[in-house]
Amino acid sequence: MKATRLFLHVLVVAISVFSTMTARANEGEVWQIRGVGQHGCGKWIEARRENSTMVVLYEQWVASFIASYNYYQTDRARKLEVDVPDFPTINAYLDKFCSDKPLFTVAFGAAQLVQELGGVKALHNRPRPK
Repeated sequence: MKATRLFLHVLVVAISVFSTMTARANEGEVWQIRGVGQHGCGKWIEARRENSTMVVLYEQWVASFIASYNYYQTDRARKLEVDVPDFPTINAYLDKFCSDKPLFTVAFGAAQLVQELGGVKALHNRPRPK
């Protein structure tokens, strides 16, 4: 079991290091997406349908995205921190988001989730999923 966890952690790091996507957030603002967050909602739906081990990577990516948002907000002295939901909640949210918006990426689903949790408004200019 520990070997499997270690393998998944190494895989997450490798994917993050070797894959990057730049998305236009809003009128000239650009943000980079690394890792499985750049995958399209179709890949999310497929992983969930097949009960794939990729779901673990997506869960970790979204939880890390939310934690990074909290860190950024705290660093900027804003008090907009949000609670990081448990994995079943993340899964339920992304299932609905990706069903409703299949042309978007997992990253934009995570951004929308931050908004729903009380964070800043998600900006949905759609990058091309990988």
